[in-house]
Amino acid sequence: MSILDFEWTAVSKAGGAIEQLLPVLDNMFESLKEQGVLDDSTHSALRSGILPKFALSISDAELERRLREGYDFLCVGDVGKAAVSFERLCRLDPLEGRYLYALSTTFQIRGQFEVAAKLYVMSIALGVGGADPHVRLGECLMASNEFSEAKDVLDHAIELAGSDPAQSVAERRARKLRTIVSGKVLAS
Repeated sequence: MSILDFEWTAVSKAGGAIEQLLPVLDNMFESLKEQGVLDDSTHSALRSGILPKFALSISDAELERRLREGYDFLCVGDVGKAAVSFERLCRLDPLEGRYLYALSTTFQIRGQFEVAAKLYVMSIALGVGGADPHVRLGECLMASNEFSEAKDVLDHAIELAGSDPAQSVAERRARKLRTIVSGKVLAS
């Protein structure tokens, strides 16, 4: 059994088809609550269809400022403060994949690969594009000794990157990791 609560193939095919995603939103919210990202009141509000950012009248500009603040903390190595910033954003709008992606990086940095992997999957399902989130998910799966799953995710990252110059760094990283993980899959 994989560390992921979601079947990877279902998530990789979701690609923007929100109607396929809606049935699993409640499971995602429950998972976020279990991981400590959502508190009880936020979870209840979401289940009744209310996003806290709207209830509190927080502007998009303010949310962007808070996101930049979190990344600033991350850039100077203060992972704890970055995580707090990103968790607050996730509580305000857990349907914004960028916030989940940012938070997942803090879990990965702290070696909490299972939580990071779940959050990466959610961020991908909620529209965070490109190869990088897939590469990071692959890294978490590798760290959890889930080499077969990591291989599939890294293959998908390479496919997503294609020949896009903006994706070249992620594509090179995915290829390097794919080489490593291929040896692990053959050895098992």
